[in-house]
Amino acid sequence: MERINCWEAKQCGREPGGANVAELGVCPAALPGAVDGVNKGTHAGRVCWAIAGTCCHGQVQGTFARKLLSCLECAFLQQVNEEEGANFVLRPTCLGLEQTSEHAAAGSDPDVADVAGTGVDQPGPRRDRIA
Repeated sequence: MERINCWEAKQCGREPGGANVAELGVCPAALPGAVDGVNKGTHAGRVCWAIAGTCCHGQVQGTFARKLLSCLECAFLQQVNEEEGANFVLRPTCLGLEQTSEHAAAGSDPDVADVAGTGVDQPGPRRDRIA
């Protein structure tokens, strides 16, 4: 099965050489980085929900924690989850997204506090499926 990246699925035109690069810039998910190959994608193309600065509905999105609830409803994220099955990675630990519940409870990280109670702020790698 051929795996596609978010810019191919969403046709945003923000991949290098894309139609919207002059106006919106190259998407950070389409650039080389620490998550290259996660969920069998090119660069962060199959883990875009964890990358700050990606576009959705024509608007640049914020940090992982601020956009996650919206991303969980995204058809592309759900497609990647189905395709990867038990190997699906929601939150790559190499990005430092493994904030602890103590940070959220103390309010020291507003991004984590925004999603407290969702199970996203648990320490360690999360490779569980999204139900």
